[in-house]
Amino acid sequence: MRTILLLSSLFSLLFSFPELFHYNIKNFDVIQTDNTYKIILKNQQYFNYSQKGFKFFLPKFTKEFNLKILRFNSTGFISGYLSMDKTFSNILDVSPTNLKYYMTDYKSFTRQIDYLLANKTIPYKRVTSISLEAYNIPPKIYNKFNKFIYFKIDHSEDYSNTLKYLVYSFYLVLDKKPLDKLLAEKHISFKEYLNNIYNFNFKNKYKPKKIKTKKTPPYALYLKLFLYMKEYGFIPKKKEYKLKTNINNEEFLTIYSKLNDLIYELKTKFNKFFLINPDKEINSFSTKLQKIANQIYNLNFYAKIEKDKCQEYTYNNECFKDPVYFHNFVYLQLKKDNPLNIDELLKYGDYKTFNDVAKYYFEIGDYEKAEVLLQKAYALKQDPIIIHNLAVLYLNYSPIFNLKKGIEFLKQASLPIDYYNLGVLYYIGKGVKENNKKAREYFLKSQTIPYAKKNVKIMNKYKIGF
Repeated sequence: MRTILLLSSLFSLLFSFPELFHYNIKNFDVIQTDNTYKIILKNQQYFNYSQKGFKFFLPKFTKEFNLKILRFNSTGFISGYLSMDKTFSNILDVSPTNLKYYMTDYKSFTRQIDYLLANKTIPYKRVTSISLEAYNIPPKIYNKFNKFIYFKIDHSEDYSNTLKYLVYSFYLVLDKKPLDKLLAEKHISFKEYLNNIYNFNFKNKYKPKKIKTKKTPPYALYLKLFLYMKEYGFIPKKKEYKLKTNINNEEFLTIYSKLNDLIYELKTKFNKFFLINPDKEINSFSTKLQKIANQIYNLNFYAKIEKDKCQEYTYNNECFKDPVYFHNFVYLQLKKDNPLNIDELLKYGDYKTFNDVAKYYFEIGDYEKAEVLLQKAYALKQDPIIIHNLAVLYLNYSPIFNLKKGIEFLKQASLPIDYYNLGVLYYIGKGVKENNKKAREYFLKSQTIPYAKKNVKIMNKYKIGF
């Protein structure tokens, strides 16, 4: 029995992790809505990478949370294990691109939380950032919480020695209605509840170490990826005119004669020394000139071409051979959530039409159709917008997520937003070898993007990527 107790104590000592949140409540913002309480860490915090790991508490009634962790002022990769079980047993063999193990959204197919609640251990191998996130958590799941999530850092590889600190941000959303009911039963305030679950104002021996820097303060680049598709949109037709051939020649000559008389009057009489009543005579002259201008205008040398049936965007397959008509008709139908039959689309569409319909399917989650149409558009024309959209398609987490393809299309692209995204990927080393010099070059190319401009400023200041 003594041996068991000794082993138990030893095990507890080996697997004890500091909590992330031992801070005063002043470091947090609490936002209350009709349905939720949102707790947000005000500023990024820092964690010493040399420690065994960390833990954070996931309270009951958690509808959503997001903990983002990034290496800080150092290079190298982060490796470790995530679990609700301190023994870190049942380690799953997973691919880093398999999202169901790395995030949770109960409105989609991703379920990291289910694996954690089943005491599975999820490995993180050679990553530059970690994102622990969950959304739309239903009551039947969040009622199982009031548990810690543990992250054990793997220091077994050489590159772990190059990392010093991790920087992290955090927010948590609680379901207000059941929580308010509990608070009323316990006769405690929400602030007291926070003090209990996160130990705000808690004093103990553990204090986060202050970060020592040489001469410069800590820096952090803006690393948000912009993965939104672009469209060509409605293509307005230019107004067309034709020259009239039935202008009355006699009428035209009469007006022309009047204009000549007025020009003669201007040359001979219109001198301030000969004007008896300047204001009156100038006004009279202006009136005559305006009258002649109106007569010329009313001759209407040009006439608008009469509207035909293909200028009204109603269904008429006789007009589908006109690419502008077809594109606009399809575009207006998409705005009504009424996409055209795929056979007609492939028969009459051009690269712009395929692109805009692909964007529609991408936004409603039909990634396979979006891929087919974008590839058709790309085969017709390697346009910057289409190349950008293909990069976005493959870089977004979805069933057809393909980091390699996404980066290939980004490198073909020529839009500032694509250069910015490449800069982020090179800086964090995602899908490409980490390279601060290349990251800075791409940020320089994309300074019309405010985040890119800020990144260049920071990199110049601290001599990053030179």
